This record gives sequence, C-alpha cells and structure tokens, in this order.
Amino acid sequence: MIALPEDPDEDEHLALFAVELASGNRLVVSSASIGEGPMFNETSDLLLDGDRVLALSWGRIFAVDLATGDRTILVDSSTALEPYDPVAIARSGDRLYATSGGAIVAR
Repeated sequence: MIALPEDPDEDEHLALFAVELASGNRLVVSSASIGEGPMFNETSDLLLDGDRVLALSWGRIFAVDLATGDRTILVDSSTALEPYDPVAIARSGDRLYATSGGAIVAR
C-alpha cells in the first residue's frame, strides 16, 4: 500500500493505492472519487489491519476499508494525538499504539 496524489497536478488530497509487486501496477483503493468519509492528506505511516488499512495523517489515524474505500477517523487531537505531530503506529492484539510528542499513546 502507498498513499500518493491521485492526480500529479493536484496534491491536496491523497489516494490510497495497492501496488502489485510483480508488475508495479497500481489500483486505487480509496480516493476523492472512491469511498466515502473524510479525506486524508500527507501520510507518515500505513498499517495493514485485516480488511482495512490504518493511515496516519497529520496526527489523525484513519481506517480505510479495503473493499469499499470508505474512510473513518479513529483517533484525532480530540481523543489522543496532537495535530501536525509526526507519529508512527503499530498494533498488538486489540491495542493500537502511536508515538505522539515523545510519548506512546495506546488505544
């Protein structure tokens, strides 16, 4: 998975692509025209989580449904993370961990 601008001339919002490793072909999984929900901008981390991808974007963690492309915000500054803070995410069991401002936040 990789998040890139869907249109090279328009980079305000990103699209989430699945990349076929053998050929390099890309398939758009979620974008402004595929899926519903709030859009993400620059991503600092992606994590495959079963039938969804967790995308970290400007201090928010989005869940992107791989079947539909729908996007929902799981965590944002109102629940745990500071906006604009570069963070990384990891999962262990039913817990999601993220670094934020030098601390590790669990949800």
